Amino acid sequence: MNYIQELLLKDKPLFISAEEYRQIMVDNFPLSTTISILDVDMPNYKTYVHESLMKIKQYFPDDDDDNSNFVCNLTDDFTSQDIPDRSIAYHRIFGMITADCSWRLSSKQLEKDLLDADNNPLITCHFLHINSGGGEAWYLDRLDTTFSTLKKPIIGLCENACASAGYRIGCHAQKLYCLTLNDLIGCLGTMVSFYDFSEYYKKLGINKVTVKSEQSDLKNKTFDDLEAGKPQDYINRFLNPLTEQFINEVKKNRPALKDADATNPVLRGETYTSSEAQIMGLTDGIKSFVEVVAEAKTLGDNFYNAEALKKRALSYI
Repeated sequence: MNYIQELLLKDKPLFISAEEYRQIMVDNFPLSTTISILDVDMPNYKTYVHESLMKIKQYFPDDDDDNSNFVCNLTDDFTSQDIPDRSIAYHRIFGMITADCSWRLSSKQLEKDLLDADNNPLITCHFLHINSGGGEAWYLDRLDTTFSTLKKPIIGLCENACASAGYRIGCHAQKLYCLTLNDLIGCLGTMVSFYDFSEYYKKLGINKVTVKSEQSDLKNKTFDDLEAGKPQDYINRFLNPLTEQFINEVKKNRPALKDADATNPVLRGETYTSSEAQIMGLTDGIKSFVEVVAEAKTLGDNFYNAEALKKRALSYI
């Protein structure tokens, strides 16, 4: 497979126009080709997370031989009983969020990872490392509920972008930090977008024919109206309820926004840089990766000590 094909299959942004992208896709993936998508070596998301974590861990000592007095183990093996005690669960939330996809972040998989880590006595804290502009809204309400059941502390770091569905996940952290002054935070709410090629097809002599039974007059009507330029029913029935769920979750988890009214630009989808986001109550400041991991370790140690104290107290009852 040539370099262009490999580049097109990566999840990194390409600084080209949509027209250019379509052209090189046609050139490199023709309809009649001997190249099969099954032959492409595409690691799944968990493999990508593990490889990324291995690179990150090079910067953290796994013992105190260097006299750093800062020993911390980040792990993505949430069920292992062989990891060091007081490990920190590393949840990497990068790229487009999907409900159930093996090569992108899956909210279903994240839910399982959160529960596994929370039930592992060797793990004391959840660390959400976020760089996502959003994605699929479906299943996020179930993920919200799962977050509310977690016993262990949660801390988050926004790197570059923490927006839309990315922020809906990030808002569950008790402390949420930005990495630089120029990260983009917010963009709360929901939207849908699609391309309508009907006029183009008509020019090609291709007409779409749809026939419904007399009893099925409402079948797909909301979506037909949306396509016909009458979106209000779709907005009322689908987008508005999803946005209300999103806003309620943010207000529940971010104290500074608890009493914000509907006119607040945060709740209307505005996007902010890091310093603006802190002022608006979306985040808690700017810290380096090492600083956030150090705070995660402190939160984890406090949780561990509190749990140990509870066990000792119960042993006397």
